[in-house]
Amino acid sequence: RAFKYARVRYCALYLRIFRKRTLPISIHRVTVDPTVRMSVISVFVGGTFFKLQNTSINQPTIQRFMSLSSLNAIKQTLFIFSFGLTILYLCCVYVGLIAFATYHDCDPISTGLAEARDQLIPLLVLQVLGEFPGLPGLFVSAVFSAALSSISTLLNSLAAVVLEDFIKPNVRTSISERTVAIVMRTIVIAFGLSSIGLVYVVEKMGMVLQLSATMQSILYGPMLGIFTTGVLMPWINEKSVLAGSITAVITMTWICVNAQVANVTGTFRHTKLPVSVEGCDYEFDIGRYLNSTKEYESAHGSALHHISFLFYTMMGALTTIIVSNMATLVFGRNRISEVDQKLITPFLVKWLKSHNYANVETSEKLEMRAK
Repeated sequence: RAFKYARVRYCALYLRIFRKRTLPISIHRVTVDPTVRMSVISVFVGGTFFKLQNTSINQPTIQRFMSLSSLNAIKQTLFIFSFGLTILYLCCVYVGLIAFATYHDCDPISTGLAEARDQLIPLLVLQVLGEFPGLPGLFVSAVFSAALSSISTLLNSLAAVVLEDFIKPNVRTSISERTVAIVMRTIVIAFGLSSIGLVYVVEKMGMVLQLSATMQSILYGPMLGIFTTGVLMPWINEKSVLAGSITAVITMTWICVNAQVANVTGTFRHTKLPVSVEGCDYEFDIGRYLNSTKEYESAHGSALHHISFLFYTMMGALTTIIVSNMATLVFGRNRISEVDQKLITPFLVKWLKSHNYANVETSEKLEMRAK
């Protein structure tokens, strides 16, 4: 009943907007300005690169794929994962529309009912489902269950990486299963405690989603570039890729750190959509609302770190690819015929085979003519 009321309110708002033929938000404009935090270009182009790393270079995902029995099973799992992820995002969009229909004329952040944008959905659940006993608690338990599931997977993957890449290579004797279990549990506990301690730091650094995407791009962007050059550009050798990846990591570190500093200090602010408190049916401090309007005055800038955070992964990948190709002028190129074909994407292998066959046929004809 509560969700039906919110849906009816959203439909009524849509009809009112349609009759006036005006839009409160500029969804009819497709801007190419990269400094816009959320635009059609940044979401579909930058967001594609951002999510591509989840299925190509993300260690927990690859670890799950490697646990399957065959390549066909991996492909089927990937298709199911992509379909499920699409449904999940559509549900998130629907929840966002309900939140917009509920708070379009009474912004809870401006009135002080919520302290940050991350609190809007929990506040919506409390207001919409609060009259039903047990549902708010069910929502909180679902959120915690999803978070614990992701955290447990990431901690397990991190412990496996530390064990395989740092501990085993430096131990001369073989490690027993009991020792492996103890070491991995110790690593999980250590990183888990450090994550809890970092909560007090993260809460002061802005929105969690943007902070996470920004920090991940420092490594995920160059890693995506390394993976791309490995499967699509077999002429690039390891020295060239190393030069490209180091350049990309340094560049993205500078961009991401400066972007986060500018976001926290307020030296640069992305343009925010206007809000209203005309429909509020409760008392609030009007002075707080007047002060909050200053946050919606965008602080313009033209620096490289002022672009949308959704482009950071793409920038890191492109920097790695471009610099790696340029580095071949210094470090030389691989002989493509000597590269293991299993490490190259299948359609490129087919093209190389047909190209090599054409070269062999042409050389045979030239030899026949010479004779």
